[in-house]
Formats: sequence, structure tokens, C-alpha cells
Amino acid sequence: MNKANQRELDKALAWLDLNDDDATEIACRTLATIQRCGTAADTKAILAIIKDRGLSHCFYTENHCLVAY
Repeated sequence: MNKANQRELDKALAWLDLNDDDATEIACRTLATIQRCGTAADTKAILAIIKDRGLSHCFYTENHCLVAY
């Protein structure tokens, strides 16, 4: 993962640690952005986080919104 994506990933994880619905949406949007513009290895790491934290619905909703825009 490049430095910029790693920095964004660290921010997303910090948002997730807040355990707040709005913060979770921001984190999922950030994770979806990294997944869409990153490498295959980045995608694998993002999907592991999504699975581990049980964020599938939120993540895929945000990912869909990115595609729609």
C-alpha cells in the first residue's frame, strides 16, 4: 500500500474506533475509495477489514454511491 493510501487507511480505522454511525459511514467511504483506486493487495486488505469488523452493508452502500457519482 502506498503512503497516501496507508495514511487514509489509518484515518478510516481511527473513525471506526469511535463506534459512531456517522464516523462509520465516513470510514466506509474512505475504505471504498482506497479499494477503488488501490492495487489488488489494497483491495484484499480492505476486504479483510470489512469482514473482520462486520461492515459489509455499509461498505457496499458507500462503494455503490461512489460508482453512481
